[in-house]
Amino acid sequence: MSVTIRELAAQLGISHSVVSSVLNNKKYCGVSEKRRREILDKAAELNCQPHSQARALKNGRTNLVGVCMPASSQTSYSSLMLSQQKLLAEHGYLSLFSFWQVPQISPKIFRQELKNAYDAVFSNQAAGLISWYYDDCLKRENIPTVLFGSAHEGFDAVVPDFAGQAELSVDYLTGLGHRRIAYMGFTCIQTDLVRASLSARGLLAGDEYLCVGHRHNPLHFAGENLGRLLALPEPPTAIICHNTEFAVGVFFAAQILGVRIPESLSLVSMGMSSSRSSSSPHKITLTGTDGPENIRLTVDRLIERMQDPALPTKTILTPPRLVDRGSCARPNMK
Repeated sequence: MSVTIRELAAQLGISHSVVSSVLNNKKYCGVSEKRRREILDKAAELNCQPHSQARALKNGRTNLVGVCMPASSQTSYSSLMLSQQKLLAEHGYLSLFSFWQVPQISPKIFRQELKNAYDAVFSNQAAGLISWYYDDCLKRENIPTVLFGSAHEGFDAVVPDFAGQAELSVDYLTGLGHRRIAYMGFTCIQTDLVRASLSARGLLAGDEYLCVGHRHNPLHFAGENLGRLLALPEPPTAIICHNTEFAVGVFFAAQILGVRIPESLSLVSMGMSSSRSSSSPHKITLTGTDGPENIRLTVDRLIERMQDPALPTKTILTPPRLVDRGSCARPNMK
């Protein structure tokens, strides 16, 4: 009676991705030759073999492309995932999505979830990978990879111009006459970019105008902080949000507080646009990148990388655009 790779890994007390790599004769497995021999001997004893599909394909690769990304409740994400799946299918590849939660509980849990997400891709012998996060395991596995959202030396990457988004948002609002501009979001990077853009234009935003919180409950976070912002001695006349989730939270909170958008408060969302976001009933002005175009560039570059692993790496920076949906107006200074 044979056992599975997972069962063998459990008996040996090691990762199933390491066992899979050894059985598929991968060069970089992170184990010594002695340990490799122990794994092979135990596999022979228990009649454990790699998956028949993986054994049958050249170089131990399948027609799967792994996609490692954070889990998100954003509707735009599901739209972008469908676009990606369709584009990969057009090239004859199946998408293998593998998710992790954002590190809200503890870094240790985050690292374990990240490891599990990558293990799922590596153990299925994916032909290539699109990853929304860089980890050193990508270098060890040495499979064609394109990073999305952040760049790293030695890897192809497609990166939205986050600094450009902040600058476009601030320029648009200051062009309308706004001088008291707040920010609401969940990462320090975007906060710093908005702060820098305001500072460069002579608008020094104090910490009371910069609200940074958890992405898991943006509606609740917006509800708590909008009232505080509007109660300041000099309340903001406009708010820039990290993404549409926070912008919708501000939109709802404003309705509850009796604040009219855009007559009394202008609202801008950064992020990525998609077919779903454009059809949203909440017409919120966007300064972001074209989501489907980002995905197309990512898939196209991965296909090129899989076809020619010797290509020089490159980072593609995607520029932002303004989509005016009527949530901004000149400030009401009464």
